[in-house]
Amino acid sequence: MKQIHTLRTVAIFSLFSLLGPVMQHVSLPVFLTLHREDVAVMFWPAIALSSGGGANNSHDLWMCVAVNMVLFAILGLVVGVLGKRTGFVVTVYAFACALLTLEEAWGSGFSLAYFSWSVLVLACLLYWLPFWAAIWSSSLHADQPSSS
Repeated sequence: MKQIHTLRTVAIFSLFSLLGPVMQHVSLPVFLTLHREDVAVMFWPAIALSSGGGANNSHDLWMCVAVNMVLFAILGLVVGVLGKRTGFVVTVYAFACALLTLEEAWGSGFSLAYFSWSVLVLACLLYWLPFWAAIWSSSLHADQPSSS
């Protein structure tokens, strides 16, 4: 049962990794359109590996998507394997939000005048979704009796 939970968690985080590329290529609400690059980097950290900062051609695009999926799959694997307790999963989530805050601070030049609070709050709220799904998936397996 633990392997199924781990595989499910890896799949959830891998699917979540596609949010960044999707947000980069769809219409966003007005308050986010001004911060499209901030949103992209928050949900698509692998975009920094592309040539020129943005996915300029299809090879860059697919490589960045693949690397992003691997990064989030590794995060999902850590949460799935080591996340036996809700407290651990919440701690990893808090660490992820701290990294997002640091990334936003760096992007704003460590100036509160340029800090995108709305993007940071949205990112932290949306990042909670895969962590919540991992906790929910874990609680499903805890309720089921094990067959021995």
